[in-house]
Amino acid sequence: MYPANRSYGGNGLRNGLGYGFNGYGCRVGGRGGLIVGSKHRPRGRGNGFFDFGGESQEGMNELNRGPRAGHYQNQRTVGPTTIAGNEYSSVTLDKERYNGGDFPDEYSDAKFFVIKSYSEDDVHKSIKYNVWSSTAYGNKKLDAGYQEAQGNAGGCPVLLFFSVNASGQFVGVAEMVGPVDFNKTVEYWQQGKWIGCFPVKWHIIKDVPNSILKHITLENNDNKPVTNSRDTQEVMLEQGLRMLKIFKEHINDMCVLDDFDFYENRQNLMQERRTKQQLLRKQASHYFFFFFFFLYRLSYGKRFESSANFPMVQVWSGKTCRAPVGDEKGGTNGNPVLQSVSVSPDEPAGAGAEKVGNGVANGVAIVS
Repeated sequence: MYPANRSYGGNGLRNGLGYGFNGYGCRVGGRGGLIVGSKHRPRGRGNGFFDFGGESQEGMNELNRGPRAGHYQNQRTVGPTTIAGNEYSSVTLDKERYNGGDFPDEYSDAKFFVIKSYSEDDVHKSIKYNVWSSTAYGNKKLDAGYQEAQGNAGGCPVLLFFSVNASGQFVGVAEMVGPVDFNKTVEYWQQGKWIGCFPVKWHIIKDVPNSILKHITLENNDNKPVTNSRDTQEVMLEQGLRMLKIFKEHINDMCVLDDFDFYENRQNLMQERRTKQQLLRKQASHYFFFFFFFLYRLSYGKRFESSANFPMVQVWSGKTCRAPVGDEKGGTNGNPVLQSVSVSPDEPAGAGAEKVGNGVANGVAIVS
């Protein structure tokens, strides 16, 4: 909705992540594209048990563009920082693997889909782990397209054009190289709600602005520009080949690989935060258990105390009858006279109780 190079909120996220907008946007809280300043940044959902009410949202907010579009500083580092191409990096990416001139841009048959990501963090993880996941509807749609392509004896690749919501650009092309595993879920996405995943192979990684693609319209989407597509929007063969040719020929040395160290650090921050959240949830569950156990014991104790005020009729058989015995008018201050009545085991307690007035029940003296 809002251009990524327009700043809403002054100096940007100076207190948390430590970098300004400078041409790239920050989306928080889910589906929106609004860029906000640090004073409007959400601080959690309330009591602080699960969401760290006063803690910074480092690594958890969603970025639609990384710092390659500008500059950033004072980024807090957690653990080893991974830098693309650095000899000390735990993940080293060879840029020569992508954007090869020999990648074909002509197919007699192929399937194309537009992929819309919530954040560029997830694109980073897709490149790192060679995997992707969509919504439940999107996964079914992509899996059906892949299964249909597999039935083509002449070969039919399934190519995905990746874009990030509200970024104003596409970031690359990947190929779907396997079916969707609906029972497998990975936990490193920026949002933890994606169920199912499938393998991908990245061929082109470069920033391609919407301005050079918006002239391509889709008949199967009310003739809207391809840049207005939703997630998993299918692109017909003719339009897909035109897009692929533009991706391949567009000259731009800037891509998400330039920000790989930045997103590695954000992933470390996110994992650190989620570990703390899991620990707090576990502690909170124990607190709630003991709290409700205390309430139960308190309520049970009151019931037990009130039941102890009932008079008892004890019998030799070991049976107990909770009933007042005696003349209710014979007590003091209006209180009934209470007696413990013992009867023989072979006679019901009620029969013995009827003979209380005589002082003897079945030959046994009554003790008041």
